[in-house]
Formats: sequence, C-alpha cells, structure tokens
Amino acid sequence: MNVKIIGALAFLLESYTGGPPDSKGLEILNISNLSSPVKIGGYENISDIDGSSEIEIIDQLAFISTNKEFVILNVSNPVLPTKIGNYSFDIDAMAVRGDMVYLHHTDTNISKIGMYIINVSNPAQPIEIYFNDSYFAIGDLFIDNDLLYLTGYYEAYEGLHVANISNPTAITQIASYSTNPRNIVVEGGFAYIGSTPTLIIVNVSDPLSPKRLGDCIVGDVIWETEIQDDYVYVASMTDGFKIIRIDEDTDFDRILDFREVYEYNTDPYNADSDQDGISDGAEVYTYNIDPNDRDSDDDGLNDGAEVLTYGTDPKINDTDTDGISDQEEVIYGADGYITDPNLADTDGDGIEDQEELLLGADNFLTNPVLNDTDQDGMADGWEVQYNLNPTSALDAILDPDGDKITNLQEFQIQSNPNNAQDNDSDQIADDWELFYLIGDPLADNDTDNLNALQEFNAGTNPLTNDTDTDTMDDFWEVQYGCNPLIDDRLVDLDNDGLVNFQEYSIGTNPSLSDTDGDGFNDGTEVAEGTNPLDKNDHPPGPNYTIYIILIVIIGVIAALLYLKSTGVIWKKAPINVFISHAVPDFESHKVKELAEHVSGKKPVNKSFYCEKDLQFNIDEWMEQTVPLCDILIFISTENSLKSKDCAKELRLARKHDIFIVPLKDTKLNWEKLGKLKLSRELGFEYDTEDHSKTFEEVSTYITKFKADLDKLYVELRKSKIASLQSLESASDLNEMQIRRLINILEKNNQIKGAWSNDNQHYISEKEVKRRVKAIHNLNLTDSIKVILKKAELHPNSKAFVEHILKIKDEKKALSQKIDSIVPYKTE
Repeated sequence: MNVKIIGALAFLLESYTGGPPDSKGLEILNISNLSSPVKIGGYENISDIDGSSEIEIIDQLAFISTNKEFVILNVSNPVLPTKIGNYSFDIDAMAVRGDMVYLHHTDTNISKIGMYIINVSNPAQPIEIYFNDSYFAIGDLFIDNDLLYLTGYYEAYEGLHVANISNPTAITQIASYSTNPRNIVVEGGFAYIGSTPTLIIVNVSDPLSPKRLGDCIVGDVIWETEIQDDYVYVASMTDGFKIIRIDEDTDFDRILDFREVYEYNTDPYNADSDQDGISDGAEVYTYNIDPNDRDSDDDGLNDGAEVLTYGTDPKINDTDTDGISDQEEVIYGADGYITDPNLADTDGDGIEDQEELLLGADNFLTNPVLNDTDQDGMADGWEVQYNLNPTSALDAILDPDGDKITNLQEFQIQSNPNNAQDNDSDQIADDWELFYLIGDPLADNDTDNLNALQEFNAGTNPLTNDTDTDTMDDFWEVQYGCNPLIDDRLVDLDNDGLVNFQEYSIGTNPSLSDTDGDGFNDGTEVAEGTNPLDKNDHPPGPNYTIYIILIVIIGVIAALLYLKSTGVIWKKAPINVFISHAVPDFESHKVKELAEHVSGKKPVNKSFYCEKDLQFNIDEWMEQTVPLCDILIFISTENSLKSKDCAKELRLARKHDIFIVPLKDTKLNWEKLGKLKLSRELGFEYDTEDHSKTFEEVSTYITKFKADLDKLYVELRKSKIASLQSLESASDLNEMQIRRLINILEKNNQIKGAWSNDNQHYISEKEVKRRVKAIHNLNLTDSIKVILKKAELHPNSKAFVEHILKIKDEKKALSQKIDSIVPYKTE
C-alpha cells in the first residue's frame, strides 16, 4: 500500500503482484473529516498498475511506479482519473521534481540497475536524460529542494543516503546514515523513514550529519509514508492506513511531544523538565541550553535565576569575564561583596572586580562596589593609575608633582598628579592654570593684590582673597610671612604677646616684635595703652626688655643643660618585640632561639613569646603583653593563619598601632596574607634552611626601625609645628610610617602633641598649651569643641586638650585656695 496526501484528498495505491484478491488499484479518499474518510473515485485498471509500489502527485498528474513501467494519470477529475502516458521498465523507487522524474530501475541485466532521470515535460512522451549505475538496491526516493534522500535496503547499500541534485546530470552523495529503511518523507528538517515495524525519525536539519531521534512503533512492514501539515500518514502491509499526529504539545512548552520524547529526552507532560524556572521550549529555542540540566554552566546558579533574576548568560559561568563566577558575584561569598555579574567593573572605577578583591597587579584590596574606597573624592582606578593609595584618604591633599594643586584637584580636572608641566613658560604649572581657569600670570582675579604668579608661588587660591578663611587676607599674610594656607590667627609669629589676628587688626607687623622700633614690643605697648605704630608714643621708664630677654635665655640654657645631664632630653626608649606564632611552629621555626637572638642585640629591651599554650590565662597574658611592644613579628604559616590566638594578637597589635612584620614561611604564598592586609613590602621570608640568616634579617630590620624612630624624635623636637611634608623630606619615611612612629613616641612618653585640623601638621605640647590658654582667656569659653576649632586642632585631640584644661583649672583652684588663707596674727 502507498499513500499521497494532496489537500483534503488521500491517494491510496493498493495493488501489487501477488497482492490480496480484493486489491482495488488506486483509490481516492476525501479526508476533510479525518475520523471518517470517504472514497470519491479511483483508477481500478489493475493491468496498468499491477505490481505498483509508489505514487507521486504533481499539479493534476499522478505518477505511479510499477514492476514493469511507470504510469502517468490525469487526476484533475479525482472521481474518474485517466491514463495519459507511460515509460516501460521495472521500477523500485520514484521521486518527482518539476518536469524531472527520478527512478530506480531493477533489471536481470545488472549493468542496467541504477538511477534514471526521465523528462516528463510532455507527459505523453517521457524521455530518459540521465543514468547512474552507482546506486543499487534502493527502496525509496524523496526530494527536498536540491537534496535527494535515498533509502538502501541491501548489504552495503543499506541505510539513508543524501545526494546533491542541484545539477541533475551530476548527482553527488554528501552524507549517509545507517538504518533499515524502506521509504522516506522529509519535512521541516526531519526525515520520517518507514521500516519494519517502526517509523524512524531522523534530524536532517544538517544534511551532512543526520541524527536519529527515535522510533514510533506502527505495525507490520511500512510500504509508504506521507506527511502533511501536522500529521504523518502511514500505509503498512497488514495494518492498513494509519494517521499519526505530530503537532501535539501537551505541556504547552513550545516543543512538540514527539520531539520531547525522541530528540530532547524531556518530559512532554512537564513544561520545565529540569525544574530550573525556564520552560523546556525557552531553553531549546531562546537560550540554546540543555532542558535537562538545571545549571548549564555549572556556576552554582540555576538557569532560571541567571535568566530571570540576574540577567546573566546561563551558558557562561562568568558572564562578565572578570574572573569571578556569576554565583560568587550575586551572594555574600568568600569575598564579602555582592557585585554585578554583568559588569566586570561593578563600581565603574576603572578596576575590575577581581582585581579589587585580590592583591593583584595594583597590590591593593579595594571595595568592588564603591568606586572610591577611601572616600577621598578620587576614584580608585585613577589613584592606582597614578600610583596613589586608593585605601588611604591622606593622599587627597598631597601634591607629589609640586604644581600647587592637590591630588584631589588634579582628579577633578583629570590631569596627571605626577607630571607638572609649563608648556607656555609662564612659570605657572599648566594643571594649576587649568584648575583655576587662569591663563594670564599677571591677572588678579580676586583683587587681593597678588597676581596669578604670586598666588601660584604662595600656594593660595587665586579666586578668593582669603584662602584659609581666617579673616586675614592672603596678601597681608604673604607680605608679613604668615601662613595663608592655614588658619593662623592665634599664632604669635614674633612672640610679642599679640597673636596674628590682633596684629592684623591693629596694623602692626606680625613678624616684627617692635613695629615702630621704639624699644618696646607691640604687645607691651598695647597692654600699656601706647601706639605700637608710633615710635614717639611708648610706655614711660627705662627699657628692661633686653635684660629680661638675656635672663630668659640664660635660664633656658641652664635648664637644658640640667635636663640633658639627667637624661630627660634625647632620651632613647628601648624597643620591645612580640613574636606571634602558632604552637605547632614553635620548634620548626625556632621561636625561642629567635627571641634570644633579638633580645641579645641593641636596641631591643625585651622580646615576648608564648612557649606553650597557657590555656586559661593566655588571653589575659596577651592583653597585658602586646600593648607593651613596638613591633609584632608574625611568623606566617598555614598553622598561624588558622590560629585563633594569632588572630587575637594581630587585632591587639592593630588596636594599639603596633608595627606588624610578617615573617612568611617559604611554603606559604604572599597572596594568602593579602586578606590580613599584609604584603611582601611589610616583611620578608623565613628561610627554614638557614635560621641564622633569618635571625640577622630580623635584627637588621629592628635596628633600622629604631634608627628611624630616633631620627623622627629629633626632627619633632626642632620646631613647634612640624609639617608632614617637611618630615618626609628629612627622612626616607612615607606619610603612613611617620604617623605610626609618632604614635609610638607618644605611647613611650617621648613626645606629646596634637595634629592640626587639616591633619598635616604635628603641633608640640608647648604650642598646644599656648593656643589653648590664649583662646581660653580671650574667648572666656570652656567649650572643648570651640577651643579645638579656634586652636586649629584635630577633633582627635579632644582628650589631650581636656587634660591641659584640667591641669590649668587645678592650678587655678590651688592658687585661689592659697589666696584665701588668712595669715595667723598675734596680738
């Protein structure tokens, strides 16, 4: 039996040699009602179509192959078809394309077996135009565009073959697939092959690589297969005519049931077979991922979360290729941050997320979701680009290239903070001109009598006449040697008893104690009510000023000699060292020997270490011992990184601002110390093959540390106000090292003082006391907040100022108590 469907008509070819006695030739059925087909006509001349095997319908013609010829019928009237032509020889298979009929002929003469192409442009006179004897034992032919599908059924020819027929006279085979076929029909990229007793479905969307999807059991030998719309029509030897529906989509997931079963191995009754939140159809057609795999890229996020929640690519485990998996970016994982898995640089600071989280090329650990980690107004990427520190806000006010604008100002105009240029040769840095939008070196935009060049040299703001807002204009401060960059109203530059603001208000010279040259300093004249600007108006009586000065100088010299002889001045405090280690490393890293070696050399006073687990009192011992030290040597091993005691010792060291020096085991990577903010630049490696070499390196480091500490001590004693810039110039220390060494000097009671409100100047104890006293007397205020502001002291100096005021109040109370005592009198 053979079948062909054209519209609502089914053409059933039922006669073959030796067939059933009730064979009826060609029957034509109306199948508009699929459940009840109705015969409307046919061609029952068995002698014409006896032994028939196939039928093809083209336009109004029916082409029927038989075992002795192929017959052409006119079926324009389906009720009564008529024969109009034929071509005589035995035919096994047939396919029709336009005016060409492709036939496979079997003959007793083996040389005549092969593929024939017949031109039927005149159906009454068919003409042979091509023969190819390379095809043997072909069961069926099917044409789809320029491809000819052939089913072979005998030994080496068995299987599905695909040939290119774009040139009908030069047929070329391009692919084959091993199967047991009898007939074939191709539709929508799928080949439906009739076999025994199954319908085989093969994916031929890539004709060069056919893939079998599955089988559908139909019954006995399948003689013919036809497809139309969403149905496959099958004619079998004993089971007759069957209709199979292939468009059903039971779970409405956009994949037809037969494809779910045979091609994708998904559940046709479950729209989301892998339960990942995406329907099977969307996974196949939209996202091109496996509908049976919840996590196609194995990044820890199921495909539904990637597509519907995070917008990431479910096929790539690192969508933004920043080195961090999508899952790690969207959860608080080991890195402690939630970043954007679709952006390699979440905060847009110019540094990719992974680089921010690791001590990588830039050697900094920064915040990947905050583009300015240290909140200094400069983006992290910009700071790294120009070798600044993105984790310290202190560098915002620095000026490494000396062009008189700070790093922050350079960032605001996107200039290079390390490269000052003067392309117009006007002696003003180009970046300064760009920041203030001033091109003329003689311009005086703020009308303060300082031109642009003078403002540049002084470091003042050319757009305001009072850069430091201390109510004293820049010109006056520059003219008389005051500092136009900080509020120095309460500074007594010439030590004449008048602070700068008083001198500014009166009109005296703040850098000359006797403005009018009459022998009396300005402060004395103001106190006595005379005019410090008129040398003829001065206090009466002899001038004892010179004698007073000499007496003071002699007294100071004597006091200094006495203090030096007692060892108070230039006293050098010894260094205490704490060695932090894990108990299992005590012997292997010779902790005891290291401590003895360090303690036996200057300038170390004592080294502390724990020889064994103190159990119940170890916390108390650590809290008492660590704060006594100036340096903590951290023997860094896998054991110490896991030790809770070592972790506590490190926390105590940071709390008390103690230098931490990592002594890294050679088996440990420096990257592992990055999470503790310890890097190669802060320490060195422990050579377990040569302990003495390591001991010497530690001693050398401590000696250098003590030398830097002593040198800084000497520099701080030289002036009342020491700027960070001057201290850096006088040493080989950076800003952070200077601050930490000053903390150690304060802890050891070698110096006392406070930081200025701009945090860039260290002010001596004597100068702090003088400012506090002046403000306290002038303003009659006890408000610490007001005193700190007017004295230009950093808010962190509150406790120090409170201590000074407390001592002052105690002295005042004692004085009042003494004055209130009534002398004992006798009659």
